Amino acid sequence: MESNTFLTSLRLATAALATAMLAPACANSPRTPIQHVIIVVGDMDTLIKRMQASKPWDSTAIFITFDEGGGYYDSGYIQPIDFFGDGARVPLIVVSRFAKKGYVDHTYSDHASLLKFIEENWSLRSVSKRSRDNLSNPQIDSGNSYLPLNRPATGDLMSLFAFTDKN
Repeated sequence: MESNTFLTSLRLATAALATAMLAPACANSPRTPIQHVIIVVGDMDTLIKRMQASKPWDSTAIFITFDEGGGYYDSGYIQPIDFFGDGARVPLIVVSRFAKKGYVDHTYSDHASLLKFIEENWSLRSVSKRSRDNLSNPQIDSGNSYLPLNRPATGDLMSLFAFTDKN
């Protein structure tokens, strides 16, 4: 969804429970990854401020992430999940009144983790028996928090939140 369409749906109180957006300045752009980050920060600042001023803010989580094709370098462990493999690790930022403040999570996650979060939060079944959102949550080795003991596995992002703390 384009950000203008989302802002209109937010103003009209018709926004969906889950919405995916692409920063308009990044679509089909030849810019470098750092230029994308700078542009997205400006776009997201506007969207976040509008969201925070809206009625749905009390029950909202905004996930900011990037496609793995953006030129990021990653020397960390990448699981051989399926035929296509998993991509390089990319940043994920959560903005919500329920997000743990200053928290950095080392649980192995990928883009399917966003879907796993939606499924867990709304008690939904996985998309299919073969999809990545069907993978179990990682069991963490205390010696290496990046390497799940039960590979392949991907997190559901629930550890990023403190839903009982409303401050």
